[in-house]
Amino acid sequence: MYGELVDVFLFHSGQEEDVEDRRLQSEYLAQLMRSSPRPSILLSYLVTKPNEGNYKTYVGEKSGMRDIDPSDWDRWCEYILYKGLRRTGYARVSRGTITDTEIQ
Repeated sequence: MYGELVDVFLFHSGQEEDVEDRRLQSEYLAQLMRSSPRPSILLSYLVTKPNEGNYKTYVGEKSGMRDIDPSDWDRWCEYILYKGLRRTGYARVSRGTITDTEIQ
């Protein structure tokens, strides 16, 4: 990324109790990420399981973003997404019972 502008999105989605609020937030964020002409990274607390709920709004055609580790099925909220970059490495250092305590 040296010498290149990169958009970094930091986001905490709405409470899981309000499905419509979360849907609207995910649609808006997907539009923002998709519309950026620059490489982008999302560091987020999404309140969704992989491949369920609003996950496909954040990851895929609507947003243009890719999941840093789509094979990681054992997570609930912490996500790193990217577009326009080449992933050279990633590690989930710890796995906790509370996702806020995990290190990626």
